[in-house]
Amino acid sequence: MEKDKVVIANPLWNLSVPTRLKAWIDTITVAGKTFKYTDQGSVGLLEGKKALHIQSSGSVYNGSDPASQYVKTLFTFLGFKDFQQLFVEGMDHFPERAEEIMEEAIKKAVEIGKTF
Repeated sequence: MEKDKVVIANPLWNLSVPTRLKAWIDTITVAGKTFKYTDQGSVGLLEGKKALHIQSSGSVYNGSDPASQYVKTLFTFLGFKDFQQLFVEGMDHFPERAEEIMEEAIKKAVEIGKTF
């Protein structure tokens, strides 16, 4: 992977990631390119790179949903040590707070952007 930073933004769909994101992850998870097999097990080859995963959902999961765990597990497997997640959650559950939820997410994104 030639880039030093990766930003992934996706909605939570039925407790999973959209199929196109899954297909992209499958495409970049390649033995000998983004990870390698060793006698001690698999080793990620993308150390020194940064990743930010932004995920929206209608309810509140605080990162415990299967989709965010999947993305985190895969990027950790690929060697990312600097992996951050930003969740924009609860706009369906709390529609009256939608604007506040977005404002809070934007503030968090600005803070992350200062060191990303």
